[in-house]
Amino acid sequence: MILVSGHLVDTPDRLVPRFPADREDHVTREIARILAEWDVGPGWVLLCGGARGADIIAAEQAYLCGASIELLLSLDQDRFEAESVALEEGDWVGRFRSLLSLATVRSSEHELGPLTPGEDPFARTNEWLLAEAAARAGELPFHAILVWNGRAGDGAGGTAHMAELLRGRGARLAIVDPLGTDGET
Repeated sequence: MILVSGHLVDTPDRLVPRFPADREDHVTREIARILAEWDVGPGWVLLCGGARGADIIAAEQAYLCGASIELLLSLDQDRFEAESVALEEGDWVGRFRSLLSLATVRSSEHELGPLTPGEDPFARTNEWLLAEAAARAGELPFHAILVWNGRAGDGAGGTAHMAELLRGRGARLAIVDPLGTDGET
């Protein structure tokens, strides 16, 4: 069981880079290395939210290893694609749609019900992803990959939130920094 969370590939107007498009190859290589180190293959399941950047890259790499993919979408598919996948540069929408045909796709709105007033859909999905990973792992530790620069996010429900949720959970955690240093904790 692998849980993945991470930064979106930056929009061109992002002032402070977190995951510039030109770092996609670096992130892909690091994720592939981690999956190989963990001997990921058939029988493994990767859970992620399906967004452009970390989620799509990790899902593609895990699928190439023979793992099953589950996408837990924060919003209905069309709105999610518009808000968390689409970007003028690259083919994120095409890659997302390809994953939809390969993955088990679940929707928070169908499984968790409508959002309550003021509830952040991405924070709710982080909690849902963690609950799913922990339940499936049972007594065993699960694996997690964060594509994260180690800094606070732009709002609720980002990678920093997932990092906080993972603290003390006993997950085997690998962190890939899109801008440079990588490590495993």
